[in-house]
Amino acid sequence: EEKQKTSSKESLDTADELLSNDSKETKKDSSDQESASDSKKTEYTFEDAKIKVKALLKKADAISDQAELKVKEIPENTTEYKKYKNTLNKKSNSYSNVLLYDISFVLDGKEVEPTDGSVKVSMEFKDQQLSDDLNVKDNNDLKVIHFKDNDVNKQEVLNSSIVLKEEQITFTTKSFSIVGLSTNNPNPFLTTNTFISDGG
Repeated sequence: EEKQKTSSKESLDTADELLSNDSKETKKDSSDQESASDSKKTEYTFEDAKIKVKALLKKADAISDQAELKVKEIPENTTEYKKYKNTLNKKSNSYSNVLLYDISFVLDGKEVEPTDGSVKVSMEFKDQQLSDDLNVKDNNDLKVIHFKDNDVNKQEVLNSSIVLKEEQITFTTKSFSIVGLSTNNPNPFLTTNTFISDGG
């Protein structure tokens, strides 16, 4: 009978110890989650030899910390480039130069959109693309055209600002897809130029 009491007590002690460990693990997990939540970032950057792009989220939890900002120039000789350029020219005959880039957030190999709030996008051109390729003279020369859902027929002009001497342009968007930068100033070196951005 004494052995049974001892065995029973040991079982209770073991159960209490397991519950205590589970409680500690739960607190640890909860602490880790809170820490991750506190460390949400709002700024994402991309840079290569020709351009530097910064995306600033209005709300930190709109995009996962693990997502990456990707920027890809759409070459002039591609079908995609020509599709957007031709559609843009059909909508307005005033755009003589256009730059096109593909800007997006990528998570686990897939493009993702901000879930809430707006994103301030700043683009800095390293090869004088604004002044030389687009022949921009002042802020009124340039239009930022957003193709919603990458649909050539869903065009909207975004509010933007330029610091021409630093080759920088800034605009705000709530989704990412194709974005075109366009002017109606003739380029002294080329007849037409187009840069497109895929950002929603």
